[in-house]
Amino acid sequence: MKFKHEFHWALYLTLASAVWLLIANFSGLHSDWIEIHLLTGDLWFVPALPVLWMSVKNLRDGENEGLLSFWQGVQSGTLVVVMALPLILILHVIYYYTLGDMYFDTAIVLSVDRGMDPAEAQMYFNLSVQLIRQSFSIVATGFILSMFVSMFLKKTRR
Repeated sequence: MKFKHEFHWALYLTLASAVWLLIANFSGLHSDWIEIHLLTGDLWFVPALPVLWMSVKNLRDGENEGLLSFWQGVQSGTLVVVMALPLILILHVIYYYTLGDMYFDTAIVLSVDRGMDPAEAQMYFNLSVQLIRQSFSIVATGFILSMFVSMFLKKTRR
């Protein structure tokens, strides 16, 4: 399997995302403290950074025999994120239909209380829009994190 390394780490990234989602849920960021979640919702990079770091480091020290160019690290890290994306989105769909079933209602009420038009809030806070936003956010954040990680882990022959 050509992308075995990336798929392996995509599963770890999905697991880390699940843990992050559960932390957000049980800490009240999707209910009682939703106003804070609207500011901190894109902190997905917190669990993603160590996973991508270990993935690129493992690639460098394992398959690449201690060598790794900047772009090899960026490509591998980004591929990990892209492979994890469908799994993460499935995880979010399951979450929003089970544990987080009140998230959108709570977000709509808070937004309307802050002056947003109710129809606009309902269009903005729904599952399909949320999944689209998360898709772009996860891929963009993963690419940026992969560049960051690769800057520090690159090693070439001298």
